[in-house]
Amino acid sequence: MSRVIQIPSTKDPGPDGYSSAFYKDSWSVIGEDLCTVMMVALRFPPHFTQLIMECVSTASYSLVLNGEPFRLFQGKKGLRHGGDKQSVMVLLRSFATFSAASELHMNKQKSNIYFNGVQGTIKEQIIRLPGCVEGQIPFKYLGVPVTAGKLGKKDCQVLIKKIIEKIWSIGARKISYASRLIMVQLVLTSMFNYWANIFLIPKGVLKKIDSICRNYLWDGTSIYVRTPLVSWEHVCTPKTEGGLGIRYILDWNIATIGKLVWWIFGKLNSLWVKEMDMTMAVWLADQKGYSVSSGYEWIRNKEQKVGWVKLVWNNRALPKHRFMAWLIFRNSLNLKDRLFRFGVCSDDKCCVCNAGKETVRHLFQQCRYSRLILQGVCSWLHINVPTDNGIIWIGRRNCAPIQMSVCIAALMAVYYNVWHQQNLARLEGVLLSPRVLVAQIKSLIRSRIQQLRLDTVSASDRAWISLVIVNPI
Repeated sequence: MSRVIQIPSTKDPGPDGYSSAFYKDSWSVIGEDLCTVMMVALRFPPHFTQLIMECVSTASYSLVLNGEPFRLFQGKKGLRHGGDKQSVMVLLRSFATFSAASELHMNKQKSNIYFNGVQGTIKEQIIRLPGCVEGQIPFKYLGVPVTAGKLGKKDCQVLIKKIIEKIWSIGARKISYASRLIMVQLVLTSMFNYWANIFLIPKGVLKKIDSICRNYLWDGTSIYVRTPLVSWEHVCTPKTEGGLGIRYILDWNIATIGKLVWWIFGKLNSLWVKEMDMTMAVWLADQKGYSVSSGYEWIRNKEQKVGWVKLVWNNRALPKHRFMAWLIFRNSLNLKDRLFRFGVCSDDKCCVCNAGKETVRHLFQQCRYSRLILQGVCSWLHINVPTDNGIIWIGRRNCAPIQMSVCIAALMAVYYNVWHQQNLARLEGVLLSPRVLVAQIKSLIRSRIQQLRLDTVSASDRAWISLVIVNPI
């Protein structure tokens, strides 16, 4: 019908002698038969032709009045696909009737009429009607673009611009990895989620947003500056699988749109549902209900679970200490052995003790400097000095959960401060004494312990906590 309307009425008649004006005026009588003949002539399958004509000829509508659906009624001549002056007049009369009944009136200053594929003469006739002001496509509605076609990269530039502006407003290079992680999870991805619940965003835009979040996490900017310490595919996995719990937005967008597919499949009497064969339908058929998170779990790539997740993501430790412990367990810290392999530095000797190759094992377990700090903190906590990875070693000890979490938080603080001092020694030639660092770590852990509710812990834990708080060692 829209193609017929677009043909000028003054166009010369075809071989049958009928002009386009005849088909427009007689469409309500000959429309169905003409569509059937055209599909048969184009050799459409008979079953497909029957389905199309069933959709065209049996369409019915209902209105909800005061919360109750009105009876179904067949579609009649009125609003036409393609648009003409008469259709718009019917729409305006309907608005007037609604306004008279509800006392709700259209705000003409905020109302526009939009055209797409309409002839210039018909367009001019409609614009002359009272209350019809032409608007331009695309336009914004509730902060998202409304376009005449499929959402494109150009339409999504406003989203990318907002994310970049947010990054520059934070001053991200001055905050820690852990703080940037929170910003990615709560702020940057929330901007994306609003769009993802409405549109299937172009893959190129999703990759651009992914790269912005990746660059922001590792360097605090929106542009690529240096190689990330951990690949983005591993970062975008759950913490139980060794990642940071950031959602991979390409899969997340599909999962959010899957909610709309679920609503469609919920209409079991729909002809579309009966005839369409979709890949997701196999999984949806086995579900009692659909949630975006369950759809995301079904789509995303799975990795093997790690055994250290509860040790690293310990709530007693500071977020920046937990993040650095995560890098240690992934063996992704930029120490001199790694920098030497990449040609960044001239040697791989430990810049703290200058007595061994600077690896994760050496810096945190064998270096004389770190051993002195570990001895001071472990003596204060009344535990032995670990000979291997201290966090895993404490996790294997048979002790109360409160004591275990406090000891792990203290070891994370040791590792973080040793790593921080290693960077200062390498870049600025400055190194604090072990005694000063031990005092700082003890003060930090005491403040974390004092946040506990002592009425919720056992008597033995309260005795141990009191001993640690007042112990002057």
